[in-house]
Amino acid sequence: YDICKSCRGSGAASPSSIEKCGHCNGTGSIRTTQRTPFGVFTTVNACPRCRGKGSVIKELCSECRGRGRVRTKKTIKVKIPAGVDDGFVLRLRGEGNRIPGGSPGDLFIRVFIREHPIFRRDGNSIFVDAEITFPQAVFGTKITVPTLDGQATLKIPPGTQSHTLFRLRGKGIKGLNSWRRGDQFVRVIIKVPKKLTKRQKQLLEEFEMESKY
Repeated sequence: YDICKSCRGSGAASPSSIEKCGHCNGTGSIRTTQRTPFGVFTTVNACPRCRGKGSVIKELCSECRGRGRVRTKKTIKVKIPAGVDDGFVLRLRGEGNRIPGGSPGDLFIRVFIREHPIFRRDGNSIFVDAEITFPQAVFGTKITVPTLDGQATLKIPPGTQSHTLFRLRGKGIKGLNSWRRGDQFVRVIIKVPKKLTKRQKQLLEEFEMESKY
């Protein structure tokens, strides 16, 4: 809700449509005096006719129908701080509903994070999978892995087992309201070929035989 631009929040068709309430004489309140055996008691209540405003409107604003505010659609730019997690609530002061004669409320935005096709997040840590071949796992190699900052080189030592986790320090998510970043973990998975040539089968069979002794 925003202040009606047609009446500027008064709710009246024109300034001349606003007149002093005759019921409370413009004070907005009604004073009632009651005499009792214990003395005289005076109570002050809001005027029922003008509802405490002290004035009444003869002709209502056609835009807001006397409410002084209207529903409106507004698009704003929101800065998301680094490190926010799923479900984080962001507060924008003064961007909520507006009330004639009062301060505007606040706008609360709940952030939902879409899943990434490559990266997985756990707190400030990032996880990613990388496939390597059987010979690469046996002899060792260097592979290129994606990070939030671009590509990085990861050294795979000889004899690496499948699903081994390697850590890239400082390549994770920046902590909320902090300068420190989490780590990225790379899980290497040995890719098993589905089709082999006759020569490849022969070599693997020889390797299998040699491994038995």
